[in-house]
Amino acid sequence: MRMVHYFAGLAALVLPALLGTAWTGFHGAGEAHVGWGLFAAVYTAGVHTLLILFVLVTGRVLREAMIARPLGPEFLAELNVFFARKKAYPFAILAACITAAAAVLGFAQRGFGLPAWIHWSAGLGAIAAN
Repeated sequence: MRMVHYFAGLAALVLPALLGTAWTGFHGAGEAHVGWGLFAAVYTAGVHTLLILFVLVTGRVLREAMIARPLGPEFLAELNVFFARKKAYPFAILAACITAAAAVLGFAQRGFGLPAWIHWSAGLGAIAAN
């Protein structure tokens, strides 16, 4: 199994978690919304961090491997295709940051009286980014 399969399996739960959070928020289920939101924010950040770390570590390991011994042309061709498609990397950072911001703004709304529309907008942005 390749890392993309692991990531896809973990990422398949991100959107349902975020939608469950939105559902409980729209229907006024206060404590349930906080629970869903905490789970969704931590889980989403974890899944995206896994992708980010994979790309960073893979690049470092492959650079060291190329220094240590010559690699075949088919391996280098596959490597170039992989890193040419790493367009998900900046989106993973953005989605994790927006999700974390929505969680922090939710706490600010409950604790400091921040207008609800700000948290609501950030939450919809998190769903859209993910």
